Amino acid sequence: MENLTFESVLDRIKEQHGLKSDYAVCKAFGLSPQNVSGWRKGRSHPDETMCAILAEAAGLDPLVLAAAMQAQRSKTAQARSMWEQIAERLQMAAQGAVAAVFAVAIAIGLIAQSADDAWAGEVPTPRIEQSAVYISYLVMDQC
Repeated sequence: MENLTFESVLDRIKEQHGLKSDYAVCKAFGLSPQNVSGWRKGRSHPDETMCAILAEAAGLDPLVLAAAMQAQRSKTAQARSMWEQIAERLQMAAQGAVAAVFAVAIAIGLIAQSADDAWAGEVPTPRIEQSAVYISYLVMDQC
């Protein structure tokens, strides 16, 4: 699992949105510069509501980010470890779901491709020698 710190999330937001400073991020997403400064310095951590806003801006799963922030907020090593494991499992579950959707999309694409290929070829033209009308004509002609 990638190490989700507030700094890495903020940097990711800046990179994805072409923003140059923390202040620009604050203006773009309606965040308080004082809060962002406190989060960056580790004096405080974003709550779950802010995690949802930040996760959307960074293209992350909000549950994973909330669990990672809770891990950083934890006072004991045991609590921190538990929240880190929760974040890791949530991220693996999300990746598994994405992989499953991707596999289904590929399967559907292959099925559709096979159907397209079946219709893309030339339609066989029946030969007159194989038609019932021609055979009937031959039988009648010989009588």
